[in-house]
Amino acid sequence: MGISDSIGTVPTLLSAEPNDAAQEVTTRIQPVLRFNVPMNPRTIERALRIEPPISARLLWDQRLTTLTIVPLDNLRPATHYQITLGTQALSQQLVPLQQAISRSFQTAQAPAVLTLLPNTDSAEVPVTSPLVIQFSRPMVTQSELGQAHPFPSLHLTPETPGLLTWIAADLALFRPDVPLAAATRYRAV
Repeated sequence: MGISDSIGTVPTLLSAEPNDAAQEVTTRIQPVLRFNVPMNPRTIERALRIEPPISARLLWDQRLTTLTIVPLDNLRPATHYQITLGTQALSQQLVPLQQAISRSFQTAQAPAVLTLLPNTDSAEVPVTSPLVIQFSRPMVTQSELGQAHPFPSLHLTPETPGLLTWIAADLALFRPDVPLAAATRYRAV
């Protein structure tokens, strides 16, 4: 627990995810700050700074001791992020932080596509063919394997809606919602 005074317990940061100075952090991270006492969410919102700035929702647990920062978009790859919480952040008992809190982390490089099937120079590809994409590093957690969902980061030209299913952490299968157009060259970006 934190130091107590006549007003109440001084709030302190118990832990943070990712760890301070962490490297190769996924761009889908949802940073978490855990405090020793319930915090005042409005003062946290005003005292919180993230550089470079991101759009995010701030979610609190029921006890108001754990804050999860949920970015509205993936973070930028290969970018240094700094999360700072100023001393204007207060506990529920309106006790301020004794000193500002600052944590940083570095996001991982953007993954490279190692394999794309069918190959880019393939001819006579069946119009119902799925795409198989192998990435240079894991892209999802074990819990996300086998789940089909839209993948906004994959764009086919001409535009082709479909679902992506992760069959391994670094291997995905894209199934178009409609057959591919015959005699058409597609590009995946």
